[in-house]
Amino acid sequence: MTEGPKDHHEEYVTFVAKDEQAAAEIATDALFMQWVVLGRFEKARHELIEMFPSNVEGLNMERVDGYLAGLDLRPVDVIVVGRDRISEINAAVEQLGIEGRDDNGGIYFVELDLAIVFRDPQLEAQNGPEITESYIVHERAHGSSSFRRIHAEVTGTVMSARAHRLGFVHRVKADDPAYGAFLEEGFAESIRAGYVAKVLGRPQGFADWQKPIVTVTTPEDLQVTLPPVMLSRGRDGGSSVVEASYAGAALLLLQKRIPELETAFLEARRTEEGIAKVERLLNELRPGLYDTFCTDFTNEKDFIHGLKYVIDLLGDNPS
Repeated sequence: MTEGPKDHHEEYVTFVAKDEQAAAEIATDALFMQWVVLGRFEKARHELIEMFPSNVEGLNMERVDGYLAGLDLRPVDVIVVGRDRISEINAAVEQLGIEGRDDNGGIYFVELDLAIVFRDPQLEAQNGPEITESYIVHERAHGSSSFRRIHAEVTGTVMSARAHRLGFVHRVKADDPAYGAFLEEGFAESIRAGYVAKVLGRPQGFADWQKPIVTVTTPEDLQVTLPPVMLSRGRDGGSSVVEASYAGAALLLLQKRIPELETAFLEARRTEEGIAKVERLLNELRPGLYDTFCTDFTNEKDFIHGLKYVIDLLGDNPS
């Protein structure tokens, strides 16, 4: 395995040769191979932006840009298209050796340094176009990290790529679980919640929940509470919450208990010292807490358990 140096975006490519030809090329000039890969994906990003023109009619993109700039978060290119184009986008990225995805609101591709957000007419009818703006904020918050790493497997002249690190998320090997996903999704969702509450002026969320907390009970009788800003209206008009919102709610509770965490998480998008500060503050609350968040809640289905863990940790009055 050969590891290339940083580029100007603090981005890495980690190469794994799958045959002798690829091993020889990487061993001969790993730096050149890195720039080949990064150049290929940069070119592909621009091509995708041309292939899929954004539909931002009715969206206040200046408001989104201003909010993220005010937090000093790195700008990220974004494509905004209808959900009916998901299969086209997946086909395009899979031709580049990147795994396609089918997330509800949007995707941030580490490999391309590109956010893609899907407009859903039914959700906009229930929540207003601002729901799509909030999804753009979430995906661009992911892309704001200076710490991004690509894991590229090379077989001859064929390459496949997978995100190896994004912010708090990291994988030791390409097929490992996404360690740190709870913190990474929680960060992006907490930034989205800030946009909804502070910029849109809707602290009760898109569902206009009139109580100070929302109680969710799963079919397995697991009960958690979260702030109403995390709720939206589903396509049927009923209140709805996505898995990432459980992680976001957990971070908001932790930030209420430890106010320094809010700025520490923002610093962690830019510097290793910021990441170390987040780790220190969490571990001061409970020794080993940072590692617990990184290793115990790696799947979105586990995020509700992560929120329950935080509620129990903070006691009867988590706020």
